[in-house]
Amino acid sequence: MLLLALATVFINLLDIVAIALLSSIAAIAIGEGTVQAFDWFPQFERNTLIIVTLLTTGVIFGIKTLSGILLTRIRQNFLATLEVHFSNKIARHVFSDGLRAVKKHSRSYFEWSILRSTWTAFGSVVGQSLQLFAEITLALLILGLFFYTDWISALVVLLYFVAVLMLFQVVTKARVSRTGSDYAEGSISVGQAISDSLVAFREISVLNRFEFFMRRISRARAQVAYAQALQLTLQAVPRLIVELSLIVGAIGFAAFQFARSNGEPDIGLISIFIVGSLRMMSALLPLYRAYMQLRYDGPQAQSSQDFMRKAIQRTQPHEHDAPILDTETLRTASTEKTALSVELDDVSFHYRDRGFDEMVVEQVSLAITPGATVAFIGPSGAGKSTLVDLILGLHEPSSGEVRISGMRPRDLRDRVPGILSYVPQKPGLISGTIRENIALGVPENEIDDSQVWNAVRLAQIEDLVTALPGGLDAHVGEQADALSGGQIQRIGLARAMYTRPKLLVLDEATSALDAETEATITDSLSELEDQMTLLVVAHRLSTVQHADTVFVIDEGKIVAAGKLRDLEQDVPLVKKYIALMSFDD
Repeated sequence: MLLLALATVFINLLDIVAIALLSSIAAIAIGEGTVQAFDWFPQFERNTLIIVTLLTTGVIFGIKTLSGILLTRIRQNFLATLEVHFSNKIARHVFSDGLRAVKKHSRSYFEWSILRSTWTAFGSVVGQSLQLFAEITLALLILGLFFYTDWISALVVLLYFVAVLMLFQVVTKARVSRTGSDYAEGSISVGQAISDSLVAFREISVLNRFEFFMRRISRARAQVAYAQALQLTLQAVPRLIVELSLIVGAIGFAAFQFARSNGEPDIGLISIFIVGSLRMMSALLPLYRAYMQLRYDGPQAQSSQDFMRKAIQRTQPHEHDAPILDTETLRTASTEKTALSVELDDVSFHYRDRGFDEMVVEQVSLAITPGATVAFIGPSGAGKSTLVDLILGLHEPSSGEVRISGMRPRDLRDRVPGILSYVPQKPGLISGTIRENIALGVPENEIDDSQVWNAVRLAQIEDLVTALPGGLDAHVGEQADALSGGQIQRIGLARAMYTRPKLLVLDEATSALDAETEATITDSLSELEDQMTLLVVAHRLSTVQHADTVFVIDEGKIVAAGKLRDLEQDVPLVKKYIALMSFDD
């Protein structure tokens, strides 16, 4: 940026030289005989000197123009590089800061921050700052030329320009920042309204509530449109004021010089000031536009700046004394028949960023042996999903420690990707083929089809894959509406099994399956018990009836643990569940 700024100053110096040459032409034109414009110029006849001066000025302006084009190209490439670099940093921060951070904002807000707000911050704000610097240096250089020529006239011109700038400020200052905020808020609202309409399309259609969502989209879009309209209006105002200021200023300056010189003004002096003032005004307009753009873009750049600030201030993972397995050992474990153990030591988790202190998991301690099948049951909102999020390292505990085979879950995920797998109740399908959805995040040329088909068999979706046009190459985007909830769940299960995990978490992952398919999948997974530890969260007790240990969770605490049939006798909550799921004779 320093080099770009210095290059801008150099180009502005060419402007000053060209202004001095153009201004000298008027003095030469009214002179007589031999004229010498500068000490370092040879003596020429008047006409010859006018031609030489014009040619020299043209060459300088040509060099200045070509240099300006080249500098603009370099500057824009530099700003694009900045934009991509910091956009990647923000995206990496957002997606590596844990589940709690992701849940703080809507998808539209993240899209705005990573795409539009980042462009505004680095492509526009930084660019406008460089433009502002360029125009300010040019204005200062012209003022320097004025003061060198005639300090009294320069002072008059300076006061005049200050008055024009103050007029700009009065006309536009009050609304520019507010307009930028309206544009940012409206853009986020439009994205959110469209996203909501698409996510709940079936329910909206059945309830015939389209008009409500159309009004939301219309209001938000109107906010964006009117903010843009006001911004364009505010950008047009300075040009109109500049046009008037040029005429009034030229007339006023000429009158001032006539009065000052008793009707015999210095034409050369007037030429320098008029040509210089014209150039000053041509610099003043982009200068003020840059200033206005900075005020307008400031609110739009705020979200990306907030994320950057958090990324810079983000603390490193805390040190711990637990034994660490080396990476090679872990990689070996991921390929051999070695399941992982799980230990929770007095783990608590609460949300402090919701405006109140809400305890979700409280002082949970448990130990799961390698290869065990463990289930978590309890009422909705009891903390089951949050507990498995802690085990997977998607949340960091507020207190206590989580260890998987002696390591922090997040460290384990980073060192051996795929050693942990997770299937939610509603797996998210990405745009791409069935193959790409199963081998999630693996480059297409690196996908192992034998592993894909093995995962397909374990998830019991061979019939679905073979029935789709193109098989594994069928595009999910084109087939998404044709897939049932159970089929999507099985794709999610195949995705989890592709990496041959050593710890698999199923969070209501079979809720949309029929009893026969669920039983078949359960049997398939049971064959891997020596190779994989299985954690199941479920409301349907048939899913967990064969688990080695069932943990009953209520209000964030483990209230009981044991075999399901034993819990039926001793735990009223389990007894109630079994009664509710039974049929009378």
